[in-house]
Amino acid sequence: MKGNRKGTRAAGIMLGLAAMCAAAWIPRTVYGAGAIDTEKDDCRILFTLDIGGPDTGNPEAVPPDDKEYYGELSGALDGGDSIAVSLYRVAEVDAGGHFRVLADYRGIGLEEMEEADSGTTAREWAGWAESAAAILGEKETADPEGNGSLPLPDGSAEVVKGEEGRIAGTTGKLRTGMYLVLAEPLETESSIYRFLPFLVSLPGNDYGTGGNDVWNYGDREPVEAGLKPEKEDLYGNLSLEKKLTSYNETLKGASFVFEVKAVKAGRLVYSDVVSLNFDGPGSKSHVIEKIPAGAEVTVQRRGIQ
Repeated sequence: MKGNRKGTRAAGIMLGLAAMCAAAWIPRTVYGAGAIDTEKDDCRILFTLDIGGPDTGNPEAVPPDDKEYYGELSGALDGGDSIAVSLYRVAEVDAGGHFRVLADYRGIGLEEMEEADSGTTAREWAGWAESAAAILGEKETADPEGNGSLPLPDGSAEVVKGEEGRIAGTTGKLRTGMYLVLAEPLETESSIYRFLPFLVSLPGNDYGTGGNDVWNYGDREPVEAGLKPEKEDLYGNLSLEKKLTSYNETLKGASFVFEVKAVKAGRLVYSDVVSLNFDGPGSKSHVIEKIPAGAEVTVQRRGIQ
């Protein structure tokens, strides 16, 4: 089940606070890499899931505590779903590695990125990603039909699960520069997975992480970037109904008491006692809200008061 374009923009805004804590893909200070070839237009990025395992993108390699979290997401991709990723070029880069923010993204504080250097923090990069995602959301709100006011994506990718269990997707034919990455939400039977917006630079360079001090345009070996999912549970409502066909006036009221429990993945996720009160024949109902989707619900009558 693929998300829609509007959902992508909304996710960028809704996850702003979370994005402030997410690591950004940033250019590193380099010493021997030489000048950037700003005319390159065949750069390539490989997207995977950022799941902390030794085999990036493979849910089987995740730590035990994360198995359930990524297991459901992996299972959704087993069913043929994919994660749709869009890239927006927000800045160009010169031969010396300095960025210049493009016109569509100026006036929102993104220009500070032009002064970025090796001391710029991941929090700052995440904040710029949030700002870039927000301006797309504002433009869409002003023109929901997209009549020419919205920047079109400069690239896209479909992240899928391969035969060996690796979750990945590639996009190519990209120019050098800084790109905002937005992944559309993916909905499963019981959850919605949203992905943090982030920035990725082309070309990349691994010098700051112990790799080679060369520019990587992704034309030979793709620049890798990890999508960062957050899980949001889906909820449903349960309507509890009771019909009383006869009534003893001498009782002066009757209350039927029910115990309601919901279990999901072996854990108790809801427990409460509900009373339906009658003062004569008829029907009564009570709506229980926010039962986690996919939970097994049991209702047991505890007696009459």
